[in-house]
Amino acid sequence: MIRVTPNLHGRLVMAFVAIFLLGCSKPGYWKNNEISEGKRDDMHELNDKALDLIKKGDTEILESLLSKELIAENSTDARVKNIGHALVTDTFKRMDEYYVVNKYLGADTIKSHLKDVNAYSLIYPAVTQEMYFMHFIQAKKEVPNKQIITIGYAKYSYGWKIGFMDMQPYGFNGKNAQELYKTAQEQYNKGQLIDALNNMNLAIVSLRPSELWVYDNEAEVHRFYNKVTVDAAKVYKFPTPVDDLLSRPYIISINNKTTREGSFPQITYITKVKLKDTAAIKAENLLIRKALIKLMPGIDKNNQYIYYLAYNQQPTSENYLSRYDMVDKLW
Repeated sequence: MIRVTPNLHGRLVMAFVAIFLLGCSKPGYWKNNEISEGKRDDMHELNDKALDLIKKGDTEILESLLSKELIAENSTDARVKNIGHALVTDTFKRMDEYYVVNKYLGADTIKSHLKDVNAYSLIYPAVTQEMYFMHFIQAKKEVPNKQIITIGYAKYSYGWKIGFMDMQPYGFNGKNAQELYKTAQEQYNKGQLIDALNNMNLAIVSLRPSELWVYDNEAEVHRFYNKVTVDAAKVYKFPTPVDDLLSRPYIISINNKTTREGSFPQITYITKVKLKDTAAIKAENLLIRKALIKLMPGIDKNNQYIYYLAYNQQPTSENYLSRYDMVDKLW
């Protein structure tokens, strides 16, 4: 009879677990063309089928391609609908893809190995030995506000299934988070605080193009965002009166309005001019536009559009008040 001591038994169990996890494949990850052609073709075929079902909204058949855990998640239906709508609205192309052989189960990291500020990592839960991640982005260059669809596959005991999916903003106005960050730095150095803050808001929104995606300089971007926010709050204390006008309208907020054409400042203000007098409202707004050039340097040069919402009373989340919408197309 062969006896196994407790320590030896523990080592045998650990060895078995390691062998189970490693299987016949060497642990590591491969990106794009580094992935074997056969593996890529197989995963592309599977993914084409999945995206087609998502686009059609055929959730019944799609469930056969989802992991049990993803089917059980309450947010899955909403994610499928959002991604499906995007696939109908825009054409997407494959951006990056990764094939992973995990050494251990648990949290793990994939490095993009980019050599510039766009360097990022995918921090993901390693739920199976083999996994495959794909990123997709709008194919048309003229789409100013980009989104990324991320699909993560895992090879379970019951086959390759989608274990993760999401869609998040990648950038606005033709710039990704890193480019928006750089633009905001340049504007900040010129004293253009409002535009610097608006672009940093957009940079923060697009800083995580996926729940898994973490830029290497994420902490740095957040520090600069906090700095700009604090400095802007010192200069602009809302409500801010437009002193150059005798009618004394006052600005109560500035935020970004996002449309299919981009994301640009939206200025909400209170006016004494009756909203029904549209001619007077428009005339006053023309004067406000001129005053903003002095009040908010750079705002007329950095934005294709500036949107305006004019109210006679302070709006709140609990009331609906009449307003007059205007837009200044600068180029």
